[in-house]
Amino acid sequence: MATRDAWPTQTITKCLWTLFIAAASLTMPLAGCSQPSTKSLHRPPLQRLSTKPQNIIEQVHYDIKPWTFMGTKGFELTSKNYRIYTTVKDRAVRERFPAFMESALLQYRTTFGQLAETDQKLNVYIMQDRRQWKNLSRQLMPEHAQLLEMVKRGGFSANGIAILFFIDWASQSNDTMTIAAHEGWHQYMQTTFANQVPAWLDEGLATYLEGHRIN
Repeated sequence: MATRDAWPTQTITKCLWTLFIAAASLTMPLAGCSQPSTKSLHRPPLQRLSTKPQNIIEQVHYDIKPWTFMGTKGFELTSKNYRIYTTVKDRAVRERFPAFMESALLQYRTTFGQLAETDQKLNVYIMQDRRQWKNLSRQLMPEHAQLLEMVKRGGFSANGIAILFFIDWASQSNDTMTIAAHEGWHQYMQTTFANQVPAWLDEGLATYLEGHRIN
């Protein structure tokens, strides 16, 4: 069994300060400023990749092979740190997944200092719709079956596995990627660290990291 790292105290302190400053930035316009601020919430510089699909493929190598779920044809996309199973039909959207998750992982590891690398490939499922997602979730995690009805949009991470579904239109993917970035943080935490941070801090950091973009 792989040994998981402990969270450094200085990293937790930096995380708390980051969330405090972010919260303060949001509340300052409500605290008596004469004019509302036109500046958006500041986030640390994000690691960005090209928006062109062919350039993304060049920068983040991944292997692709067929995968099937309950008779529905899909694909298994394997990159350096991720194994992504998807039934999403739009090719342009699928091609964004490996690059996005790899760059998101880099963001997780560097935003609050240098955090540990993952010592295993992370499994992510991105299904075409909620029906497929629900069936898959019941197969992989039957113990969470009753909780599935509460998840109306996007998906969840548990036991180190992220199970998501597509929530955008046509070739758009921003909302789906936002959920992937959020749940990807939880997945990274679940698989990498022995001592988990408090739930409120974990959720706050995941929400903060939703802002990651490669396009």
